[in-house]
Amino acid sequence: MNIAFAGGGTGGHVFPIRTLIKYIQKNNNNSNKIFWFGEKNSLEDEISRECDCEFVPIVSGKFRREKNIVSILKNIIDIFKFGYGTLVSIYLIWKHKIDTIFCKGGYVALPVVVGGWILRKKIIVHESDSVMGLTNKIASKLSNFKYSGMDHKGFENIGQIISSDLLSFDSIDTKLKKTDTKTNILVSGGSQGSRYIYKNLINAIKENPSLQNHFNFFVVLGTANKDLKEQFESINGVEVFEFLTQGQMGSLYNLCDIGITRGGATSLAEQKLFNMRLIIIPLPFTGGNHQFHNAIQYQKKYNDILISQKHFSKEIVSSSLNKFINYKKEQPNLSEINNKINKNIEKILGISG
Repeated sequence: MNIAFAGGGTGGHVFPIRTLIKYIQKNNNNSNKIFWFGEKNSLEDEISRECDCEFVPIVSGKFRREKNIVSILKNIIDIFKFGYGTLVSIYLIWKHKIDTIFCKGGYVALPVVVGGWILRKKIIVHESDSVMGLTNKIASKLSNFKYSGMDHKGFENIGQIISSDLLSFDSIDTKLKKTDTKTNILVSGGSQGSRYIYKNLINAIKENPSLQNHFNFFVVLGTANKDLKEQFESINGVEVFEFLTQGQMGSLYNLCDIGITRGGATSLAEQKLFNMRLIIIPLPFTGGNHQFHNAIQYQKKYNDILISQKHFSKEIVSSSLNKFINYKKEQPNLSEINNKINKNIEKILGISG
């Protein structure tokens, strides 16, 4: 069985594909031949090297929604890029004897899906977000199987594609431990546009000593906010990390009761697997404002807290956290988590052979 994974551009498209490939390689003795179709010198190109699979570079156009003359001209040019990418994909699918195509999204995936549809190959689509991207909207009409991690009409909601590496619980150097007297909070805003959030959190904790008495904070800064590390570490009950492996993130998910987080679909699902209550601050200006709509679904389903970044302030931090004084989550069943992770993956890969 030769499988082509198509998707790229963002981590939300790339890392679930890596998870699927790693699962195949671990559990199927490499009986499947695996290809990853994507853009050259891209994130997917880089990550594919970790997977020891064959990376197949292709080109594709991108649709721009702006109505100015530059965007219109670029869209016209990219129509020809898409057509060329589709012809190349048809040839490469035939050359590599591809049987099944898995589409995760991103513009680079669309020529592969169209080429596979023309050649009557089996096509599987998975959509993570509550707002579907244009590629998956089109790909789903050409697919044999449609899965999602959020509610979508006509899709089977099987949950997100999550790596079992979370359960390796890699050791992490931390002085703060789980206690009976304090609630543990994980703060993972990431690098993109999160400086405002971190600054307000610092001010809120410094100006409200009761927060230090009731909570431990585990802060994952990301590379763009490393200069804030000293400010966080000057506060009692705060531990700071710049980069963590998935196994180390799993250790923190298991340790913490509450998450202050963005609205990325996979990140939300990972934290909820470990029974964490969430305070969600969606990243503004994402495609289709999908992080906001992801947060809306979690607010309705789990009674999590949604705060817009525009209205996030030190006062909001204090009032939100005061609701969770003495809160302790129900400890997760790790065996059930592992079974759920594998079930979602096997639902997809079982179809592809």
